[in-house]
Amino acid sequence: MKHRKMIFLAAGLFALSACGAGATGSGGSASTPITSGVALPAGANALLTVNVASPSAAALSLETAAGPAEISSAFLGLREIELKTSSEGDDSGETELKGPFVVDLNALTVQNLGSSNIDDDADDDGSRDDSDTDDDSDGTPDSADMDDDGDGVPDSEDHVMGESEIVDAIALPPGTYTEIEAKLAKVTAEDSIDPSHPLAGKSVYLEGTLNGQAFVISGDFDAKFEVENSAGIAVTDGSIASFVLTFDPAAWFDGIDISTAEKDAGGVILLDAEHNATLFEQFQANLAHSAKMESDDDHDGIGDDSEGHDDGDDHGGDVSDDIGGSDDGSDHDVGDDHGGDDAEDDSGSV
Repeated sequence: MKHRKMIFLAAGLFALSACGAGATGSGGSASTPITSGVALPAGANALLTVNVASPSAAALSLETAAGPAEISSAFLGLREIELKTSSEGDDSGETELKGPFVVDLNALTVQNLGSSNIDDDADDDGSRDDSDTDDDSDGTPDSADMDDDGDGVPDSEDHVMGESEIVDAIALPPGTYTEIEAKLAKVTAEDSIDPSHPLAGKSVYLEGTLNGQAFVISGDFDAKFEVENSAGIAVTDGSIASFVLTFDPAAWFDGIDISTAEKDAGGVILLDAEHNATLFEQFQANLAHSAKMESDDDHDGIGDDSEGHDDGDDHGGDVSDDIGGSDDGSDHDVGDDHGGDDAEDDSGSV
């Protein structure tokens, strides 16, 4: 399934509130709820999803400070995503999703390589939906099946785990949540990622063009995003709250001048620990500054601020970045002023 190109972290699992799938992808509908076709576990009051600002139909087509960019592949490795309340010193106000999560910003899908709270094996055959070619065991390959998991919801409106922007669903303690903290970290063979996956052994992988020049950005560095929303998002039992962690890919290229960058034998500019290191460090700092926490009052999967709604949020909040600890032995510290348990449950589709 293809969905809209905005990497939100709509905390449905993570921050409560069944969102509606707003932006249209290939076959998507602006009126399709983000929870369509999702079997939420008992007690869930939050959903977490992902998105990217300024989506486009094919690649991520961006106007950046460095010039026009087309991103054809964009993967992030996230783990230990926490949603926090404003209550200081109260551990009950923190809930964590461990992951690791493979986030594909182009396809707008999230693959949880750890344990999901939402059922991710529709036909209970032991093969998770994101790797199963016949999710409902009806003999029709998923590629030719209009309802590949057999839940009665057409694929164009279905948000199957591993095939949509949903990260997970969780039951949060009631309260007002003001911060999302997430760790960017490399995904390794021990996490059971396909060794041929572009993100294998890395925390970030981007491929595309900038001003028409081909580039590849990759690294195994760690970063910690601490994104605050001063207004907060209220979570209560009996409803689902929506949180959106919005990344702005255009900001990744601020201050990056590739006109004098070193190219490989094929004419491609590589930005990593061994090539164009200064530009690579600038990219790391930009990435850490590119997230903001938004509410999603209309549950369409798009942050209210991104839609132009004035919700009083302190978008961008404080992003405390702690970049370093990569296997190449380098440590980077960047600071800025930008502001569960397993549950295999058939509680039914929402």
